[in-house]
Amino acid sequence: MLTCQEASRIASQAQDRPLNLKERFGLKLHLFICVGCQGFTRQLQQIRQACQRVANSEGLSVPTELLSATAKARILQEIRCRNDVGH
Repeated sequence: MLTCQEASRIASQAQDRPLNLKERFGLKLHLFICVGCQGFTRQLQQIRQACQRVANSEGLSVPTELLSATAKARILQEIRCRNDVGH
């Protein structure tokens, strides 16, 4: 069972990328029993929708890919390194 911290992290990531089967199942199970995380997930969706409405009303296009694959890999590696140091 996911903790609220894990569930909120995965719910946030779901706004930017497709979740794998394990993540989707774990999040759905957690949301089934946790009212607080249900609210958090709903708020994330509302914020995303509001941002899209503002961008559309101002004629802005919301790019789907902001970083190159190389930049993403460098950032991910740095995050992993920092997480390893903290443990």
